[in-house]
Amino acid sequence: DRLVFANFNIRTGRGLDDQRDLDRTAECLKGVTVAGLNEVRGSAWYGRDRDQAETLAQKLGTGHLFAPTERRWGREHFGNALLTRLPVSEWLRIQLPRQHSDSHRNMLLADLLLAPSTPMGGRIAVLVTHVDTRADREIQLAAVIAMFRTLREPAVLIGDLNAGPEHPDIARLLATPGVVGTNGAKPPGELPGRVEWVIAKGLKPLDASSSPPW
Repeated sequence: DRLVFANFNIRTGRGLDDQRDLDRTAECLKGVTVAGLNEVRGSAWYGRDRDQAETLAQKLGTGHLFAPTERRWGREHFGNALLTRLPVSEWLRIQLPRQHSDSHRNMLLADLLLAPSTPMGGRIAVLVTHVDTRADREIQLAAVIAMFRTLREPAVLIGDLNAGPEHPDIARLLATPGVVGTNGAKPPGELPGRVEWVIAKGLKPLDASSSPPW
């Protein structure tokens, strides 16, 4: 009856010291039931035989899905990912609209299975995304929120939305009855300047926190 959700823009595993270390990334995700990841690298011909989502899943003992937004040198190169301790019944990769930016973005929509006896029922929808920073942010954020509104409860939106609680679209979403969200503060307070979100409907928030940059 308790699930732990997390969003982590892993920056391909690179920390503030500019060192790439997926062990540190995995350490931050210990105890998480479902994590949405952004800026995840795929496999590479020059020595990386699996995508970073699979590597993290092996370290944490979870399942994984990689939803690339870019393909280079004949391989899925870069994108979003899902780590989960719940089984996935079905999933879909959805391209976000793009008008001005050269950056490709997407949404990963997955149905996760819960025990039928749980108070939340037999399934939960999870939407993972990373919205453009500048040119196409508004149309992509609108598309993400519209998709989240169509999902039946319970549902969770996890993502780097590149917009804080002061953005009118996010403010309207959080004002919707039954919708709760956090960008790392204790609910219902929000942290100005933080753009990584976990937003849910059909669930009761128990606690929230954020990790300091490392």
